[in-house]
Amino acid sequence: MSILPTASIKIFPRKKPKKPYQSLLKHAPLLPNQQQKVISMMPGKMNPRQLQQMMKRFGINVKNIENVEKIIIQTDTKEYIFDDAEVTVMDAQGQKTYQIAGNPTIRNREEDKTNEDIQLIIDQTGKSAEEAQQALKETNGDIAEAILKLTNI
Repeated sequence: MSILPTASIKIFPRKKPKKPYQSLLKHAPLLPNQQQKVISMMPGKMNPRQLQQMMKRFGINVKNIENVEKIIIQTDTKEYIFDDAEVTVMDAQGQKTYQIAGNPTIRNREEDKTNEDIQLIIDQTGKSAEEAQQALKETNGDIAEAILKLTNI
């Protein structure tokens, strides 16, 4: 049995400060036109065309969707409406990811639902908005039950 010599490892702290583009690349997904700006700041010989070729080799295709007029994202309580948004599609080996850049207008969906429900009850029963709203409240939002309640009175 032979004894192997041991080696000691010393770790030295980084002497150069991080470049500003390094943190940007790690934390923020970028649109293709933004990637070109960041790459032009990077030292070395990588240019946007080389980046596109490298992404293609890895099976990643990035395209902008042109002429986007409106994007609506609906959740159970809110609605996010993007007007004049920039949309980028990244296709990585069959998995598509959509990136939306823009400022959304946020609307509360509960108010819209309630107003539509009240109008439906008014149309079906001929009752006033106050009566329709009261019936909807008493039936815990059940439209059919509220209509039946108001027509049986």
